Amino acid sequence: MFSVGEFSDAVLDLQSLAQAKAIDDFQQAALERVQPLVGFDKAWWGIMSPASGSFALHSSQPFNLDDGFVPLWEETKYDDALAKAVKAKPRETVYFDQRRFNEAPGLATLMGEHGVGQAFCTSVYLPSETAFVFLSLYRTVGDARFTRGDQQMAQFLMPHLCSAWTSNRIFQMEYLKASMANDQVAMAILDRQGQLLNAEPQFVEALRCEWPDIGDGCLPDTIGLWLKTDDFRLKLRTVVLQRHLLGDFTLLVVRGRSRLDVLTPRETSVAEAFGRGSSYKEIARQLELSPATIRFYLRTIYEKLNVRDKGELASLLRQEELHIDGATLAVRYRQLHQARFI
Repeated sequence: MFSVGEFSDAVLDLQSLAQAKAIDDFQQAALERVQPLVGFDKAWWGIMSPASGSFALHSSQPFNLDDGFVPLWEETKYDDALAKAVKAKPRETVYFDQRRFNEAPGLATLMGEHGVGQAFCTSVYLPSETAFVFLSLYRTVGDARFTRGDQQMAQFLMPHLCSAWTSNRIFQMEYLKASMANDQVAMAILDRQGQLLNAEPQFVEALRCEWPDIGDGCLPDTIGLWLKTDDFRLKLRTVVLQRHLLGDFTLLVVRGRSRLDVLTPRETSVAEAFGRGSSYKEIARQLELSPATIRFYLRTIYEKLNVRDKGELASLLRQEELHIDGATLAVRYRQLHQARFI
């Protein structure tokens, strides 16, 4: 039976988890919290969009499913009758059992390979209306049937799960920004297809310095093309963008151009290494160059930035904090997040 009290407690806990969990931990924790309310064994939570009679996956969080689930779905997605059903009926929890799975051979293969006997699935369209958040809750073959109360609970929980997921991304983005020395930055979060999920107003304002007519939820083609390359930084006329992976998402950081942007990528690497306190020999070893070459780079850096020694250079780096490499950012984010509740 549907319990209003349990539902209310879960909603409050989801908002607490949105603040307490890192971006790449939230969905797992949220599913663990609501699992007793619906009694599912496995789940799949993500974002997808219709694409040429099939679907494109934007985000994916399997729960108690093995690593082969999503790759097999990619092979059989043309026949995903469950996704087609929730695409047509957003915000309505759809029920499928083995009989309905068998009506779509691809879906039957996917569920049969992973021992799924029945499923609830609910969707909520994103504001862009081009993609939707989906949540599939599964029970193993031979388990008791989902009840009408289970279905109501799943349907009522879905908008709160989506809201908490959005809050989690926004809160953690603000938390990470607050930890950075350079406060003249703005951030946004993209899914794996490059769709803008969350963006600070300052992020859009910064992009309008380059593209005055850009819409609130759009990214220019120049950025879309850049995201398909291996370059983590994009220098434009007035702003610089950087990207970093956070779980299944991409964090975009934009800032105005800085004094340090006159440096080449190699000069930037040398300058930042000195700023961290590395010696000539250590930097030479890291960059596979000779100490004499590192000294040459350092003289060039001093001239370009009009600084006299490594102390002034380190001070300038702290003030402007141009970028953090992806691995360092991930470690820093995790450490800061863990320290927050000490």
